[in-house]
Amino acid sequence: MAWPAAAQVPFAEVSSDTTDALGLPRCTAQTTDRGTTEICLGFDADESLVVTVERDTVETARWAYLGAPSLLDLRAFVLPQTDAADMDTTETVLVATLDAVSNGMGVSYWTATVLRDGVPAYHLRIEEFGEAGGSFGAADDEVVLWTTEWVGGPDPTGERGEGLYFTGRPFAVTPTGLTPRTDLDLRARRFLESFVRDERGPVAWLLDERAETRADDPALTGCTSTSQAVTLTEVEPTTDEWRQPFTRATLGVAEADTLATETLAIGLPAFTEAGVGVPYVGDVATNRLFPPSYVPDLTAYLGQPLRLETCEADGLANGLAKTRVLWIEDRVTTPR
Repeated sequence: MAWPAAAQVPFAEVSSDTTDALGLPRCTAQTTDRGTTEICLGFDADESLVVTVERDTVETARWAYLGAPSLLDLRAFVLPQTDAADMDTTETVLVATLDAVSNGMGVSYWTATVLRDGVPAYHLRIEEFGEAGGSFGAADDEVVLWTTEWVGGPDPTGERGEGLYFTGRPFAVTPTGLTPRTDLDLRARRFLESFVRDERGPVAWLLDERAETRADDPALTGCTSTSQAVTLTEVEPTTDEWRQPFTRATLGVAEADTLATETLAIGLPAFTEAGVGVPYVGDVATNRLFPPSYVPDLTAYLGQPLRLETCEADGLANGLAKTRVLWIEDRVTTPR
C-alpha cells in the first residue's frame, strides 16, 4: 500500500520589517495564474488575534485566530483540483492554524479552513496536522487529506486490552466539501512506546507496518449501538464561549405519542462533549464518518427522516455514550 507525496503546493513565507515582539503580522503568500493570495496572522483593531486573506491586495476574508499567543502557527497549501470545471473557475486553498497543544501526550489541535477563491467555504479540526504537508497523500493523481484524531477503543485482534489509536480517514478536498475516498482504507495505529511523532507527519505514521487497516471506524468500536429515527428540524451555525464555531442541530424524536426534541452540538472539540458522546455526521452511501468537527451543509436535510446512532461504551466506561452519529441519507457531492 503506497500513498505517494501529494501535489499540494505550500505557500511561501513573506518577510516584514514592521513586525512586533511576537513577530506579527506573520504572512504567507502564493502566486498562481489566478493572481496572488496572501494570508496573514495579526492583531485586529480590538487587539484580538485574527487571520486575514487578501487576493491581489483586496481583503476577501477575516476570522478569529483561536490559538493562544504562545502557539502562533499558520500554514497554507494550494490544492490542485482535477475536475475540469473546478480547475477553470476556482482556486482551493487550505489554511491550517494551531489552536492548542495538550498536556501529557502533547497532542496538537489544528483548525483547517478551506478557501474557495479566497472565501472560507468550510472548516474542520485535525489532531496532529502535518504542518509541513505531512497530512496530505495522493491517489489517482489527486490530493487526499487524511483527517486524524486519537480514538480510544479495543484491540481488534482481541489479544490486548483497550488502547488509544491514532486514526486516519481519507478524503478528497473539493471547493464545496469533503468527499470520502472509499478506495482507500481507514488506518489506525496504537499508541505504544514505539510510536514516534517525527517530522515525516501523519501519513507516514499511518503507513508504518505497525499501523492497521480497519474495516470498522474505531469511533464505532468498543461500544454497543442503538438507533432511532429522527427528523432534522433546525440547523443553526453558531460559536461557543471560546469563539469556536459549531453547528447546533435540533432533532425531532418520536417518543410514544409525543414528539420530543434533542440537540446535537456538531463541530465542537471532543472534550467539550465528554460523557455525552462525540457527535459525528455519517455518510450512509459510503458508511464513513466525517471528522467530528466537520459539518456538511445540513440545510438540504431539513424536514427529512434521518437516523441517529448512539454507541454506548463497553468496558471501563460502560454506560457512557462514546459516539453519536447523525447519518445523512444522501450526499450533495457524489462520493468516490
